Amino acid sequence: MRKIFKVSKVTENNVDIIPYDENACSTCSGSCSSCRVVLQAKNPKGFELKPGMTVKANVSTAFQSFCNVLALVVPILCAVAGFFAASPLAALFNVEKTEAFTAGIVLAFLFVPALVIFIITRKRSELIELQITEII
Repeated sequence: MRKIFKVSKVTENNVDIIPYDENACSTCSGSCSSCRVVLQAKNPKGFELKPGMTVKANVSTAFQSFCNVLALVVPILCAVAGFFAASPLAALFNVEKTEAFTAGIVLAFLFVPALVIFIITRKRSELIELQITEII
C-alpha cells in the first residue's frame, strides 16, 4: 500500500486524500478532486491540513497488530475444526474416513479464512481506516 498521499479536501471529521504518484502528480495541471481514487483518512494528531499538501498516512498500529494476530490464530483454529469435522462429514457423505479425506477437509478448512477475508475486504473497505501520521 502506498503511504504518501496528497490532500484533496479537508472536512471536520475526515480528510479526503489521493495516492501520490510522483510521475503523474508532477505533470498534472488539474485539481486533485479530478482524480478517481479518493480515500478518507482521520487526522488524530490535529495537523493543520490544506488541499494540495503531501502527507503520509497509514493504518493504525493497533489495527495492524490485531490483524497480524488474527492471521496467525484463525487459520490454525480452522484447521483444527476441519480435523474434528472430518468424521461427521465422512458420515454425512457416506464415505470412508481415511487420512487423505481428513487431510483434504483440513486443507479445505484452511482456505475458509482466506475466502472470508477476501470477501470482507472487497465488500467493506471502510473497515481499514487510514490515519495521517506526518506532513511531508
